[in-house]
Amino acid sequence: MPYAVTAELTMALQCEDGRLGVPAVLSYTKAEPFAVELTFYRPLSAPVRWTFARSLISTALTYGNAGRGDVRFSAGPHPGELTVHLSSPDGEATLYVSWHQLRHALERTHLVVPEGQESTQLDWRPLERLLAAARGKDDTP
Repeated sequence: MPYAVTAELTMALQCEDGRLGVPAVLSYTKAEPFAVELTFYRPLSAPVRWTFARSLISTALTYGNAGRGDVRFSAGPHPGELTVHLSSPDGEATLYVSWHQLRHALERTHLVVPEGQESTQLDWRPLERLLAAARGKDDTP
């Protein structure tokens, strides 16, 4: 089983006069089993990274809509397309991505950690030690 996967995505940024292609990479690692990172590469600028719940993608692919707040997915204006709405204090962006491309990327993350098994990848020992210390006894390994 791999430790991490990346998937290149072809996304389109909605601009005033049409769409602009934006290269993006979806990354997933066993170290952060609940999250994915979507990185956008812009000419002559530093990459822009967004981290959000992997389950948002799964929900969006199943129901067409997912998320509230900074990262939202909705059905796209064309068949087989999803709209990604990103919002931050620095601005907002609307992007489009192929449903099939996103499904393939999500399936690759399931090779690292199957859906529903995310919590089994977390190391709970530091929290257990902290709680034991708060109770006045440290009986954890």
